[in-house]
Amino acid sequence: MNLSKISLQDIVESIKLTQKTLDNLSYVKEEYFNYAQKIGGVESSDQISNFLQTLKMVEAIESNAMESIGSFFTIYKYNQASITPVDVAISEIYNNRGLNRTAINNMHRVSTDNLTDEEKGEYRDGDVWVGSFADGVKSIEYLPPTAEEVPIMMEELFSFYNNNGSNSIKDDILIKPFIIHALLARIQPYLDGNKRLSRLLATIKMHEQTNTILNVNINTPIMYLSRTYKLYRQSYISRLVELYNNPLNDEFWNSWFNFNINTVNDEIERFKKELENINKIPNSHILHK
Repeated sequence: MNLSKISLQDIVESIKLTQKTLDNLSYVKEEYFNYAQKIGGVESSDQISNFLQTLKMVEAIESNAMESIGSFFTIYKYNQASITPVDVAISEIYNNRGLNRTAINNMHRVSTDNLTDEEKGEYRDGDVWVGSFADGVKSIEYLPPTAEEVPIMMEELFSFYNNNGSNSIKDDILIKPFIIHALLARIQPYLDGNKRLSRLLATIKMHEQTNTILNVNINTPIMYLSRTYKLYRQSYISRLVELYNNPLNDEFWNSWFNFNINTVNDEIERFKKELENINKIPNSHILHK
C-alpha cells in the first residue's frame, strides 16, 4: 500500500478504540476533570498562577531536552523574550480564529532553534527521511510524505483540528489531541522541530477543550507531558514510528492512546504532589519584590 496516498480523513475514520482503551479513558478523564476544576476554581490566586507559569517553563525546557537542547539555553531564550511557544500558540490560534498555515508557521518559528531564519516557519521544499546515521550507514525508519503532498495534508490537519462539532469518541479530550500529535509528526512538514511542534499543538488542543467542556476560562494550559515523555523517550518515539508506517493499524493507535492517557494520569499525580508541597511553604519563605 502506498502510504502517501492515504488521506488524513481515511486515517481518522479508520481508528477504532478497544474496550481496554475506553475503560482507561473513562477513569483518567474523570481524574483530569477533577484536577482541572480545582485549578479553574482558584486560577486567579497568585499561588496557582505561579504554579501554572512554572509548569509552562518546565514544559519548554523538557520538550527541548527531548531533542537534546540544553535547559540553560531554553531558559535564557524565553526569559529574554518573556514569552514561550505556548504563549505564541494560544495567541496565534486565537488571532487567526483557528489553526491555519499562518498560525502554525508562526508557532514553528518560536519552537525550533536548529534551522536558519529562512527555514523556520516554512514548509520543507524537499523530501526527507526519519531514522539514524552512524558510522557512515544510513538507517531509514520512515519516509514521510513528499514536499508536494505536505500542504495538502496540512490543510486536512487544520480541518480536523478546527472541527469541534462532532460527538465522536475521536473528538474526546484525551483522544483528539493525541491524534493531532501523531498526524502532525507523521507529516513532518518542516525540516526540524516537528515533534516539538506536535507536542505543543496537542497541549493547546487539550487546553481549548478543557475550557469548552468545563465552561471555564483558564488562561494557560494545565497539562503538559514532556517530563514523562522524556522519562520514557524510547517508548514515545517507537510508538510514533509504528504509526508513521502503519497509520491504519488499530493496535498501534490503541497503544499510542493508552501510552498518552497513562502519561496524563502520571502527570496529574505529580501535579497534585507539587501543589501539596507548594501549600506547605510558609508565607515567610516566599520571596517578595
